[in-house]
Amino acid sequence: MKKKMMITCTVVLVTAAVILGFVLKNQVRENPDKNTVNVAIGQWGTTQNESQNYWNPDNHAVAKGMGGYYFIQTTDGISKIAFFDETTQEAVAVCAKPECTHSDNTCNAYLCDMKQTGSALYLTDTIYCYNGYLYLIQCEGGMGKLVRIHTDGSARETIADLFANTGVSSISLVFHENDVYAYDDTGHAGQEEEAEEVIKKISLTDGTEQTVFSYTGTGASIDRGRSFGDKLYFVIREYTKNKETKAVSSDYKGLFEYDFATGDTRKVIDADVCDYHADTENQMLFYFVQGTGLYAYDMTQGSNTLIYPAEDELIQCKMSYDGKNLYLFNNGAGRATETKARTQRYCYVLDTKGNQIAKILCNGVVYFGDTDYLFEENADNLEYMKKENLSDKSEWILIN
Repeated sequence: MKKKMMITCTVVLVTAAVILGFVLKNQVRENPDKNTVNVAIGQWGTTQNESQNYWNPDNHAVAKGMGGYYFIQTTDGISKIAFFDETTQEAVAVCAKPECTHSDNTCNAYLCDMKQTGSALYLTDTIYCYNGYLYLIQCEGGMGKLVRIHTDGSARETIADLFANTGVSSISLVFHENDVYAYDDTGHAGQEEEAEEVIKKISLTDGTEQTVFSYTGTGASIDRGRSFGDKLYFVIREYTKNKETKAVSSDYKGLFEYDFATGDTRKVIDADVCDYHADTENQMLFYFVQGTGLYAYDMTQGSNTLIYPAEDELIQCKMSYDGKNLYLFNNGAGRATETKARTQRYCYVLDTKGNQIAKILCNGVVYFGDTDYLFEENADNLEYMKKENLSDKSEWILIN
């Protein structure tokens, strides 16, 4: 079925294209020319960014606060906001009420009882900290709502309706100035008919919204939204099901850039980019082409270099950069052309030249982290790892 892209603002078409001709071997593309991917992106300004873009954007289960990290802790079905204190290395409920047991809805940290059917629930893998407030997603009546909460849990307010949602952690947010940009990272993945995916701009002041980007495709979703400088970046993914074998494959439609100031959107890399990150201080863009590997694009020189080729356990990845090193989580993906093919989960730690520092065994989804810690899920628990002296033998520590 023919696919079409509709952008609600002026679209600048990029003539850059990927030179095809890769030879597939175990799903790793042998690419002798390290500069076959063209990048059409300008240098970033010095705009201050408070969006904490080092986290995993579509699994944003941890948020940095003063002296520690906020996350949602679920015990015996009761979900509450918790705070991991960097000094004590312990987690406490975000509630200052004296003699509170933190076990029912009278607690400031209380969110919901996951065992109560029909009640309003919170997405337990979604929490943000921005400009002194926490932002969570509450699902009520089939609608995901943006909720702003004081960092001590003492007050909360609903800002706006976002997307239809029945409790699936699929709504992602990108904050910029006094607005938040929201999209559903699951979208219509796996569906066999065309559907529209959108990015909404919502005012944090009065909750007014407008659609700033839309894309129509088959089995599509918008993924990996982040802001750098005065731009919002994201990728578009499409899933295809083989009618005979029923196997589901996925491919990415490029890296897109939305200009906060002008409202214009354009494609800046026309390749199978599954994730990316940026060193804005040194004007470097790092991006991973599915099945090919990790590239480093130097904006000052205009040079584009494949610094870490894909391998059997790193066909695609989710990425982070903490100002020093790059972190590539393979998410257990075994093949680019079959989403159900799995391999062992690892987080690769690389320097910005592509030298491997560590290959860390993982138990679940890696949420990444700032300069000090890595975080990951392990069943219903949160685990952490200090970033100092990372090695292949580094071990995760359970947060109690």
